[in-house]
Amino acid sequence: MNWDEYFMNIANAVAMKSHCLSRQLGAIAVKDNKFIVATGYNGPPVGYPHCGENYEFKGKTYTHTFSECPRHKAGYKSGQGLEICPASHAELNVLIEAARLGTKIEGCKLYLSGPNPCRECSKAIVNAGIIEVIYKDNIAYPDIGLSGKTILETCGVKVRLI
Repeated sequence: MNWDEYFMNIANAVAMKSHCLSRQLGAIAVKDNKFIVATGYNGPPVGYPHCGENYEFKGKTYTHTFSECPRHKAGYKSGQGLEICPASHAELNVLIEAARLGTKIEGCKLYLSGPNPCRECSKAIVNAGIIEVIYKDNIAYPDIGLSGKTILETCGVKVRLI
């Protein structure tokens, strides 16, 4: 097993923590093929209920009874209707996790258990100083203008599909 396979397997394991009813995705930031700096999966902010479950926070039980992704239920396709979704993408959550831990993420590789990043996540990835994005699903977001992959490549971030 090579390093890419090893770290992608870990990103896949991180994805299993996601409660998203649409797609479970994971991300890990890796420094020097040795250290996992941070992990992230797609999901809502800390303290906000996940879709499809009862959620207790500070002694209060929240009930979310979605049986399917609310975006899909409303007729939105992949990449659309994100304004009604409480979740953040795995890529953004891994960057936030590193910041919360006070861990430098600049110079890391980012392994994604899904497709290449969306436009908004790509901007954050560039500004965080990630040097390479490795992803496993060649599923494109709907053509809604400038792509995340174009942003990454234009800004000098290496992007590759494995």
